Parts: sequence; structure tokens; C-alpha cells
Amino acid sequence: MDQCRFYAVQTCSKCKSVAYCSKECQIKHWKSVHKSCCKPNPNPAKLKGSLSQFKSLTPDDFKGHEFLLIKPTGRLNSIDEICHQCLESADDILDIPGFGHNQLEVMWAHNNQHDPIAKAIREKYGWSSGTYAIETMAGYARKEDIMCNVIICDDSFRSMMDQEPNYYGYACFPDLFTKLKQPVRGNLVMYRIIVKNRKIRNKASSFFQLNLTEDSDLEYEYEICPLNKAEVACMLFDRMNNLEDETYSRRHWRHEIRSMERDIEDNAITLPF
Repeated sequence: MDQCRFYAVQTCSKCKSVAYCSKECQIKHWKSVHKSCCKPNPNPAKLKGSLSQFKSLTPDDFKGHEFLLIKPTGRLNSIDEICHQCLESADDILDIPGFGHNQLEVMWAHNNQHDPIAKAIREKYGWSSGTYAIETMAGYARKEDIMCNVIICDDSFRSMMDQEPNYYGYACFPDLFTKLKQPVRGNLVMYRIIVKNRKIRNKASSFFQLNLTEDSDLEYEYEICPLNKAEVACMLFDRMNNLEDETYSRRHWRHEIRSMERDIEDNAITLPF
């Protein structure tokens, strides 16, 4: 559950999309919201790949990277083409003066038009809106998962006509493909975190206090886990096949179920005025 800070190791046996730390949490969530959303995946997708798809990959495609760049391209025909035309290392982001691992979760604190670190990041990847966004890839949730894929992108890429459409960006933001029918534009930087510990914030959540948040106040402790072009290309290839065929992978179906639950929870909130 979103309110729970313990590791979720049990999964709903029907939808296989929501995880719980205990039977008590599951019962509470079932009564409050999950009962109205829970249903089995109507189109369970299976990988359509075969070992032959990997025969043209090189050892470099299996090399670990802390950051990968997903470049704008159209639809490509194979995992090999995605590896070599869409993906490249973005590890040199760490060469930006003043930037380091300990700043990943507080990058937004520098996210203004005048901060030199933010300016260097935007210029490096051609993000022209003036700010960037840090988004968890659809299908992952830091409150539930130990491993999460994360995307850094232009904060207003949908309206930035100076940036090229990024077909495989839909794999990161599937709602733009299935519901909103809007393009993903520009470069995307992907990295993976391992959530080591969940901490409750002591500060109240308000805009002004969030701008003063330090590393010690983070809700999650984490470390970066390397990823490689081959696995990311396979994931992008599979997700886009699922989207085009109107089927659901496990992560896409989870995204669908959790989105419905959040809508119900948001509409249930009553304001004190």
C-alpha cells in the first residue's frame, strides 16, 4: 500500500499487479479501493523474441552503464537496431562539474534557468523548455519495488516542437500512446535504482519546504544499478509490440490497475475548505 513503508513481498493472486507487505495490508487495501479495480490481465503478452535476435549483438551491448540515452528515432525493426541506433551511453553526465550520484534525487533543487548544473544538463541533451523532469518509468513504484527504472527528460517535451519525436519514449510513458495520443519528444536519459531503505519524511510536504529538502530528508535511500543496451533494447522492443498490438505486459497491466486506484483515491480526498 502507498501508506505502508515496509517491503512488499506478496502479490495479489488475481491481477498480479499490486504488492503487499502483509495479509493485513492486503485486506485493508481490498476493502478501500482494490476490490473495484482488481481483474486479471485480459491480454497477457508473451515475449515474441528468439535467440536469433541477439546473434548480431556485440560484447559492448552487454556492458554495464549507469546512464543510458534513449535517442529520438522512428520505429526500428530489431533489438540490434535499437541497440545501435537508439541507445548510447550517457555515463558522461557525471562529468558535468558539480554533478554526482548524491544529487540524483534532488536534481529538481537545481532545476531553474540560472543554476549552472541544470543549465549544463539541459544544454547537453537539447532540452529547451527551461526545466527537466525526473519520472519513474511506467509500471514501477518506489513505494513497492526494490528496483526501479527512472527517466530524466525535458519537463515539457510534448510541446517542444524543436525536438524530434522519440518513438521508444512511448515505452516509458505509455499513456501518451494509448490515451492522450501525444508524442514523446527529445532525448531521454534512463538509469536504474535499487531502493535500499524507505524513510518517512519528518518535514511536512509543502512547496517551500520541498525546495529546502536535503539528502538526509529523502524518503528513499538508494544506489544506482548498472544496466546494459541489450536488456533495455529488449524491454523497449517488447513494450512497443505490446502497445501496438493492444496487449498488456505485466508492467503495463500493473500501470493500468494502479492508475485506476489512484484516480479513486484522489477523488476520495476532501479538502478542508
